[in-house]
Amino acid sequence: QNEQDKLLLPFDVCDFDYQGNLKSINCEISPVPEGIVPELITSYVKLHYPQHFIVEYTINYRRLEVELSNGIDLIFDLEGHFIGVD
Repeated sequence: QNEQDKLLLPFDVCDFDYQGNLKSINCEISPVPEGIVPELITSYVKLHYPQHFIVEYTINYRRLEVELSNGIDLIFDLEGHFIGVD
């Protein structure tokens, strides 16, 4: 178990790249811990989906993706600007 694993709750499923950078976190039914998802994305979710929260966050080569507690997947560019719904 490395240092990053200790910061997360036991039920979180995380993926890291070969350098130890976070690639994804899936909290199933609970919110992704604060500070992991960029503020621009969390602000967008709070504004447009106030009744829901982020349960999964994925960092891809060209985009960022979040899954909300209602099952909707949102796509953002690498700077955190909204692109669309997947």
